[in-house]
Amino acid sequence: MLKFIFFLIGILSIHNLYCQSSFTDNRDKKVYPVQNIDGTIWMKSNLKFNPNYSSFYYLGADEVYYSSKQVIDGSVCPDGWRIPTLEEWKAAEEYIDDLMSRNGWVNGGQFKDNGVVGAYWTSTLDSVGKSNYLVKLEQSDVISFELAPDTHANCKCIKE
Repeated sequence: MLKFIFFLIGILSIHNLYCQSSFTDNRDKKVYPVQNIDGTIWMKSNLKFNPNYSSFYYLGADEVYYSSKQVIDGSVCPDGWRIPTLEEWKAAEEYIDDLMSRNGWVNGGQFKDNGVVGAYWTSTLDSVGKSNYLVKLEQSDVISFELAPDTHANCKCIKE
């Protein structure tokens, strides 16, 4: 009987994880809608965590842009979440319109392409481990993957 109870608790935990509609970041209490895409839980909204207000770029008061260095150090996503890999972004490509906003990006210190391009970090590093790949949704709905070491871009997190 005890094994059956543990089995039910496990099933309910898995069900709640895959059926939840939102997640609250304990660091700042912001609530993010989530979406299950082929068994992977994605944050639908862009990550907005900003602990010190000095090392992130903003567009108005509602968008946060992270550097590759911040993504590499692993402190961007809440506990139990992480930045998706290049392969995970490619696997979710048919859902890009649901996942990406065209909020622009910051390149070389200049804010660019607001309303035209969406730019998001991946956790996949270049061959020397110094820069992450970026996923970009261009105006013509073309998706590209590129290295952009001097860039600040949006982040999405996925459940580990």
